[in-house]
Amino acid sequence: MKPRCLFSVIIAVRNGAATLPRALDSLFSQTHAEWECLIQDALSEDGTADILAARPDERLNVVCEADSGVYDAWNRALDRISPASRWVMFLGADDALAAPHVLAQAARVLDRVPEDIGFAQAGLELGRGGRVRERVARSRAEIFRQFICGMPLLTPAVFFRSTLFRSARFDSSYRIAGDFAFVAERLTPDNLALLPFVASYMELGGLSSSLRFRPLLQAERKRALAECVLPRAADIVRACIETFEDTAAPLDLTRQSIS
Repeated sequence: MKPRCLFSVIIAVRNGAATLPRALDSLFSQTHAEWECLIQDALSEDGTADILAARPDERLNVVCEADSGVYDAWNRALDRISPASRWVMFLGADDALAAPHVLAQAARVLDRVPEDIGFAQAGLELGRGGRVRERVARSRAEIFRQFICGMPLLTPAVFFRSTLFRSARFDSSYRIAGDFAFVAERLTPDNLALLPFVASYMELGGLSSSLRFRPLLQAERKRALAECVLPRAADIVRACIETFEDTAAPLDLTRQSIS
């Protein structure tokens, strides 16, 4: 019998053989078993397919086909999530869940959040080569102030309510800022929850942090500001005012995990 599914973890990969095992290990080590992993492989040529074939598990849902970029890949994977899934995460092939109890913690906390919560932000580890260099956890005030100068949510550590995707997808015409655009159109103080634990590790050096792609990132952010943020300017300013003094850190970043 197929396991129950509470969490859908989506991984878009192309030639990720060097780091994908770490992401998969972090999933298979979870103490909470109600998850599925939808892997969208853009025809990798480096042995990624062999790595996936070596892990026969009905919780892995793998499709190998060409795509036009990470957001197209995510959209294709979203078409396959289990009807029972309640929360969706998006990891890069070089990212990972931060500890074996992450999904167990999430299941306990998310079971108590109101149904109108669409985005649940946890803490995020940043590092290189799997070694943590920094831990980040934003207050509600910081999140809404980031609309203009940064990325409001830390995507690899966000649990997205699956119902968000019943009638919406990422804009695949973006190459780097599609998650920013998606969040910018929907995030409000009322549909955001902060989680008191670190959920994910993100490898530094990807597209969004590469100097080579900085001009593209800036151009896409400017486009998203015009198309997604400007129409909601009054709501976003109101959110900044509403959360202005809500500066409490959601977790103690000096601790590696919270049990």
